[in-house]
Amino acid sequence: MTRAVSEQENVWLVSDNRSIHINNAEDWIVHDPRWWLYRVLVNLQAISPRLVAGARNVRWGIYEAPKAEAAPKIAGKIPEEEHIHQCGESAWAVWPTKLTLAPLASEKLIRDHLKLGSPGSGASDFADYVHPEAARETWKKIRMFEWKDFSEIYCLEDL
Repeated sequence: MTRAVSEQENVWLVSDNRSIHINNAEDWIVHDPRWWLYRVLVNLQAISPRLVAGARNVRWGIYEAPKAEAAPKIAGKIPEEEHIHQCGESAWAVWPTKLTLAPLASEKLIRDHLKLGSPGSGASDFADYVHPEAARETWKKIRMFEWKDFSEIYCLEDL
């Protein structure tokens, strides 16, 4: 992944869309970036050889994003819909399946489960809802490396 330093630079998030089921800490250790990164870069090289050839001109970092998903309706498939589950009186678990669907899943939680109406609906109790402060995006905090250092750390010298 590359990260912009200024508004004039681009940021690319590259993934091979694999979602490995992790049951315990040992599985997490085995499936570290050295396990999946080489294959991601080989595939990236196949679809964009110029980008990989120019790898030495950009900075690289690893953004590990573990995720949790609700059980799918069909065993072995990735869930296609959000899942909302109440945990006690005041805590809710919301799995949007894709981060881009988080606002929609959150609105559904507020409207259908908390019965607060929706933004702009005029529902008086929605105005009283306390909106938590958003955390800084994790990818903005990632340590970035020049290709030489990055490839040594992640054993990519033969790319």
